[in-house]
Amino acid sequence: MLAATVAEFDSHWFWALVLAFHLSFLFAFAMGANEVSNAFATSVGSGVLSLRVAYVLATIFESAGGILLGLHFDQIRGWLALVIALGIGVAAGLVFQFVAKPYLVKWVDKHDAFTVNLTVNGAEPAGKSPELQRSSVGVENGATTYRPQQFHLSPTGFVHWFLPDRKRKDDSKTLRLFSAIQIFSACFTGFSHGSKDIPNTIAPLANFVFVFNTVRIPKPVETPLWFLIYGSFATCVGFWLMGHKVIKRVGTEFTEINPYCGFVVELGAAITVVIASKLGIPVSLSLCIVGSIVAVGAVRGSIPVNWPLFGRVFVGWVITFPLSGVFAAVFMAILKSIFIS
Repeated sequence: MLAATVAEFDSHWFWALVLAFHLSFLFAFAMGANEVSNAFATSVGSGVLSLRVAYVLATIFESAGGILLGLHFDQIRGWLALVIALGIGVAAGLVFQFVAKPYLVKWVDKHDAFTVNLTVNGAEPAGKSPELQRSSVGVENGATTYRPQQFHLSPTGFVHWFLPDRKRKDDSKTLRLFSAIQIFSACFTGFSHGSKDIPNTIAPLANFVFVFNTVRIPKPVETPLWFLIYGSFATCVGFWLMGHKVIKRVGTEFTEINPYCGFVVELGAAITVVIASKLGIPVSLSLCIVGSIVAVGAVRGSIPVNWPLFGRVFVGWVITFPLSGVFAAVFMAILKSIFIS
């Protein structure tokens, strides 16, 4: 009797299963075109990554973030996750200090010496990103003209010491160093976003498939790996085909982003998303990235923030929240009138 019921249910609702697969793909596609683009927008905007390299890294780390969940990493207790993170961090720091640091310092010094020679001789550095070209203005005879602000024990003195000096010129060594570090922060942002949003895109589909196969309401169970792969694929396709538009707007039009500003933006947004995901709080990477960009630009001060653009984006956030609910309610009413007597 149960087999007959399942077969009857399957034949009647097969069209809904096909529609669910298409809608799930569309959902993941749209999320990849928008949210994933935000994860790598500052790295592309700062000139650290080309658009093609960003596509490849996003595909790897977004997929890894989503798929490594089907390994139960999301079920690790908070205190144990902290211990593991600290252990990995200490190990990575030791490897960097004694293995990677000497090579990185030589790479930065070699590039800086090349920049100084060209600047002193009156030539413009060729083949460099726009940020590094601007940074060479602060180099005179092999030394930077900037001096750190002195700390004074008073509220005003702390504020002046804490906030960036608006007259400070970018140092070429600093920019070169953070151009390497920002690649890691971009990958971290992509990984954290994949762990949060890719499962969300395929969760309704996984539940529907369970109902279709068993004619029962599912309980919280492990999501099969192929669902996560399907969601990762759709997400990456959306990013590859439409992500460049969002990258251009977020990475270049809000304010000027250089490598160390981009690193701060990505790290702050990634930590926020990871903590929110662990606590089960739904957050948007778009809001985190844009908020970080505007905050860094406002604190930095020397480069103006495109406040009119931010205002339009903020209005868009406010409008889309209730608007999506209205559309969902309308579609639900239509489906109910068609299929439920």
